[in-house]
Amino acid sequence: MTTDRTPPKKKARELAKYFRAERVDYPYLKSVFRALREELEIQVPQSSTRLPEVPTEDEIRRFYQAVWNSRNFADMVLIKTLFYTGVRVSQLVAIRLDEVDVERCQIRITQGKGHKDRQVPFPLSFRELLALHMKGMREKGAIYLFESARKHKYTDRGVRKMLAGALCKNGWDYPFRVPSQMAAFPVHLAQKAGDR
Repeated sequence: MTTDRTPPKKKARELAKYFRAERVDYPYLKSVFRALREELEIQVPQSSTRLPEVPTEDEIRRFYQAVWNSRNFADMVLIKTLFYTGVRVSQLVAIRLDEVDVERCQIRITQGKGHKDRQVPFPLSFRELLALHMKGMREKGAIYLFESARKHKYTDRGVRKMLAGALCKNGWDYPFRVPSQMAAFPVHLAQKAGDR
């Protein structure tokens, strides 16, 4: 059954006559409309949460092998850092050179999940490769661990595009979003696949 409704903009103008004299702010208006929903018994629709597909251990191994075949040294280090630490891409691109402790095999993540600083470890086998990359970046006058040729830090989108491109070049066609599901990939498998 359909009912005739006043257009939203017209209804807003009608309601504005009641609120304008009270000089309302956003929190008050939000509370009023919350109470209005309750008064009219209007339920807020809940969006369905879809669980991600988790690849098998064999698929994970093939995934790592495909990425490990990257011929670009900087891309290789970036990908390994992403896998070994398990940090988010947005956190990865924000890592500064002075936040990496090569001796202790730790990277400081500033304002990470929950707006908290934390230390994330990386394997000893990765230390020499990471130190070599850092030396090259310092010689270029870089500030961040990963920067473009124009001395700008990488973007979240740029890293995702680079990683997806590396997979395509190696014939990887697994249907999941890259790299949003990397949290499901055990770090010990990355170490086995990349450092033999």
